[in-house]
Amino acid sequence: MTTNNESLPNKLVGIYAEYLLRLTDIEGVKRSIEALVVDDMPDSILARFTSLPEDVSRVAVLELLEASIRESPATVPDGVAARRILARKYAEQIVDGTLSPYEGARRIWWELWTDCRELKELAIFAGLASEYEDDSSEAHRSEYQRDIVDEACVLLRNAHSNS
Repeated sequence: MTTNNESLPNKLVGIYAEYLLRLTDIEGVKRSIEALVVDDMPDSILARFTSLPEDVSRVAVLELLEASIRESPATVPDGVAARRILARKYAEQIVDGTLSPYEGARRIWWELWTDCRELKELAIFAGLASEYEDDSSEAHRSEYQRDIVDEACVLLRNAHSNS
């Protein structure tokens, strides 16, 4: 779910963002938390999630994640910030090849931009993924894929310059 060079607070924020936007379920949260077992992770965070009952509510899980984030120097993201966090994650995966350019752009379009059109910087991904779907020419699809990678680089560059 997260890269090894991310800090623990950033990893927790990423897990929170995915759960907030309903892109993962409680089992996904548990797996992600268990994958974070690192030297600097407080035992209290791990214990919160390994002892959850089967019928835990969504609100309770969000509250546990928020409490875990608040123990760190990170900030609990709202819906818009969560979408930006995940857009950067998908852009990184597009650039490093973990996700195909089309699949990454499609996820940004369907999972992040459709419900939050105020994120104008994501509209290009919706446009390019839509064009890719509508055009059966392999030559044109290759161009769209290159354009998606280029736009992912722009998104990441802008994100780094704004942080």
